Amino acid sequence: MDSLDEIEDPKESQFTAIESALEIMKAAGSHCYELLTLYWYHKKSHVEIAQIMNYSNDKTSKKQKSGCQEKLRKMAFNELNN
Repeated sequence: MDSLDEIEDPKESQFTAIESALEIMKAAGSHCYELLTLYWYHKKSHVEIAQIMNYSNDKTSKKQKSGCQEKLRKMAFNELNN
């Protein structure tokens, strides 16, 4: 390596992998994309998400979010390794 410019910031590559995984979810029409964007970007509570997404209660919303985050983590990991 000849310069520091050639060293990729690991956090940047992780962020890019997460963005790519979210885009894949969005393109697939996944409920996970909607749920995660409501929670992370729109700062909706679990009660609000349950109402918006027609879940029975906020506990269901929390469980769905956890599952979606795990799915996103696996997809992002795959993006990093491709």
